[in-house]
Amino acid sequence: MAATLTDTGGTPGGGVNPISFGSGTSTETSSGLNHTHIPAVFNRNFLKHAVDNLVLADIAEKFDLPQHAGTQTMRFFRRSEANVDNVRSLTEGTPLTTHTLATINKVEVSLSQYGDLTKITDTRLLTDLIRQLELETARMGEEAALHLDTLIRDTAYTAYDVSGQTGQQVNVAAGSDLVARHLDQAATILHENRAPTFEGGHYIGVLSPRQAYDIRGDANWLDIGKYQSGEKIYRGEIGKLFNVKVVVATNPKEVTDPDFDYDVIVDAGETGTFEVGWVFGKECIGTIKMAGTPGPMAPQLVINNKADKTDPLNQYAMVGWKAYYAAKVLNEKFGVMIRSQKATF
Repeated sequence: MAATLTDTGGTPGGGVNPISFGSGTSTETSSGLNHTHIPAVFNRNFLKHAVDNLVLADIAEKFDLPQHAGTQTMRFFRRSEANVDNVRSLTEGTPLTTHTLATINKVEVSLSQYGDLTKITDTRLLTDLIRQLELETARMGEEAALHLDTLIRDTAYTAYDVSGQTGQQVNVAAGSDLVARHLDQAATILHENRAPTFEGGHYIGVLSPRQAYDIRGDANWLDIGKYQSGEKIYRGEIGKLFNVKVVVATNPKEVTDPDFDYDVIVDAGETGTFEVGWVFGKECIGTIKMAGTPGPMAPQLVINNKADKTDPLNQYAMVGWKAYYAAKVLNEKFGVMIRSQKATF
């Protein structure tokens, strides 16, 4: 038999609002205690959200453009490679009549300014159960770092995705896995180009999660747990093959590129979604920021919460960040682009 709760409150001797429990028909709505009148419990601990593993800024060489230099452009110089033809035989007592002048190569990059701004009303700041200011600043920090990583990634792809750079490409045939041989090809190209290595004599491979999935199935794979003692470990590092340390990045470049006609590995006309990975030597890519200012990996936030002519009653606060920075491929010969068709499970 269903139990019945009787409410005689309100009007003396007045209406009865039964609420049934158990079997039978509920009169919850007529009682005025339906779900719209019962507040939800608010959990102030946010659920986890997706956060990218960003590695390119760690690998890139970092430079500062001095303040008050009167320019936003930084110029790098590189001495020419050694040339044995500059060495000549000498005849005793006879001075040389030809002379060799050192050739200097230059690389230029101009900084750009980036930033973001948000507006929060005083009502939100005073009444919100969540801390709106903390939420916005955390978001800005993550997005600034993601923007720099994307800038480095796209700058590198633009520099290497041209027919004149086929010598710096390894393209995996559609339908085939990325295997040790492909990383070995990339490392061999860098070795031929005399690309400098990172600490410990390693090149660094930056792969997408699915490219890393392919490569981990290779018999030559060495997991990080078998060698990490005493070695520098990079963010996202999972293992190595030969002298290439592999790190996983979750912000890979994806392209649909049917034009592999200049490629000796992939047949012309193949289409599909391809992911772009890299094998870098030291000083392949550089990032530049304005000296004395925070970079996008840890931007300085500007909070304006004072009344002014545009907001005389101080009804909102403005929060934002800005930074000057840029990315540039410093030497194309010190990097190799790897393209492989996106693995399917």
